Amino acid sequence: CGINAYTAIIGCRNGAILEHELFKRTVSELSAELAMILSEAGYHEDSDKIEMRIRQVAARTSNNISSMLQDVKAARPTEIEAINGFAVKFASQKGIDTPINSMLAEKVRDLQ
Repeated sequence: CGINAYTAIIGCRNGAILEHELFKRTVSELSAELAMILSEAGYHEDSDKIEMRIRQVAARTSNNISSMLQDVKAARPTEIEAINGFAVKFASQKGIDTPINSMLAEKVRDLQ
């Protein structure tokens, strides 16, 4: 939920999201959404730890081109519904608002 959609929307390798305004502006709220979703599913994880892990994975895989970006570039369907789309659907069923996951999913859908 924290890397692929950003790379597809921005059109960049994993590490480049770390410096992009969209990521910087939304990653903390995304992490908070994910913490609420995980908690509802019985997995308690602090949002700061989630954000740290997103940043670490993006940095460690900085030269990778995500599968979602590869799919967008090849005009193939993406896995957005199984990632951010799933988070949005699950959260909706539990009464959790997910504006960032929803926005990321919608922006990727618009690319397909």
